[in-house]
Amino acid sequence: MADSVLFQRILTHFPYEPSPEQRSAMEALAEFLNPDSRQRVFILRGYAGTGKTSLVAALVRALHDAGREAFLMAPTGRAAKVMAGYSGTAARTIHKQIYAVVPRSGGGMSFILRPNKSKNAVFLVDEASMLTDRTGDSLTDASSSLLDDLVSYVFHAPGSRLILVGDRAQLPPVGYEDSPALEGRTFENGYGLYCTEIDLTRVYRQSEQSAILQNATRVRQAMESGATLPWGSLKFRTGSDFIRLEDGYDIQSAIEGAYSQEGLSETILITRSNKRAGAFNAQIRSRVLLSEGEIASGDLLMVVKNNYFWVDENSPCGFIANGDLAEVMSVRREIELYGMRFARVELSLTDYPQMPKFEALILLDTLYSQAPALPEERSRAFFEQVMLDYEDLPPHKRFEALAKNEYYNAIQVKFGYAVTCHKAQGGGWDNVLIEQVWMPEPKLSREYLRWLYTAITRARKRVYLIGFPDEFFE
Repeated sequence: MADSVLFQRILTHFPYEPSPEQRSAMEALAEFLNPDSRQRVFILRGYAGTGKTSLVAALVRALHDAGREAFLMAPTGRAAKVMAGYSGTAARTIHKQIYAVVPRSGGGMSFILRPNKSKNAVFLVDEASMLTDRTGDSLTDASSSLLDDLVSYVFHAPGSRLILVGDRAQLPPVGYEDSPALEGRTFENGYGLYCTEIDLTRVYRQSEQSAILQNATRVRQAMESGATLPWGSLKFRTGSDFIRLEDGYDIQSAIEGAYSQEGLSETILITRSNKRAGAFNAQIRSRVLLSEGEIASGDLLMVVKNNYFWVDENSPCGFIANGDLAEVMSVRREIELYGMRFARVELSLTDYPQMPKFEALILLDTLYSQAPALPEERSRAFFEQVMLDYEDLPPHKRFEALAKNEYYNAIQVKFGYAVTCHKAQGGGWDNVLIEQVWMPEPKLSREYLRWLYTAITRARKRVYLIGFPDEFFE
């Protein structure tokens, strides 16, 4: 039975008259959160423009009014920032919420699962399409997954409820056909948890004015046909917020204008490969930003591997995560050591404005590499070079020294002006430029359409299309 008081509170905080579909979702949430309910997991799936974020924001405010604890989480720092923005409530990364760092006996640090001491609390996870149940993704146990750890953490305390929010049309995690955290069977079969599933499918948000949403909906509808579609079957409507760029001059002008109006951190270029992202990053630095040298003050960087060395575990971010964006505030000096190249820089994490600037070493070798991060063979050679410094130490002391070596713990980064779509997922930018990919045959596969939908829905204000042929336009 639905909690009528909670339902009315959600309704009060909803910013407009709800549709029948949205009203049904409110009733389902109120019923799910009734203390007598047997349901433990609620999955709210909704496409772009269906009112999903408005509903979550209304729920968070309703829970606050009711005096019930609500904890907001997302897979990445940028996604947590977006969630905090629309809900008006602080949000953390999942890692920051559920893990604690403890010293390791041989030196360095390891992670343990925090105890959940909040009885009857509600845990909301946005961008849940990014979560995996892949063994080895856990930070505590090689035989567990991040989803295992999330479930263990949440249901450690009695009366807990878990709400997962996401868009089924977005890219699933790498290596998956679908997103496991958006499927009720994952929780019922894998964890024995009763689950409620609700879908929001009708697009409302600015649907008549926004070419971004209209075109995202067209892509999603094409994808839902389930078949590989012929070239030319998807048509975009251009407008002031959905712009076709036809040549190199248009591209440079659009990037310069976006940087001028909203800034570097509110503009992203999305492409299909690390190689193409690297090429665009180099061109943007040389032609638009007129940067000199390998690294310069003002450069925007994206972290490509988790790093636990340079920030305190009690800081707002807890650690520097794969996908975090950082601005270079100053470059102190460049160093060559252990067969690698480093720069000592002062950084500011753009998604954590409350954090002070900090000094760190970054690894220059990953900046221009076509690999996602430092390749395995180079990592091994790097490790062996550093360990030569500690040959005279007992074996257990060597690893303790390695864990404290700031060069070995340098942050792996790439430039953050152009990224792959998986790196952009979970974030939102005012301006999104999307490069059409080379295709071996002119067909629209479900995988490609999912990629395109995810890229388009990263944009808040404007989408710019690069290299899309005439067949894509009305």
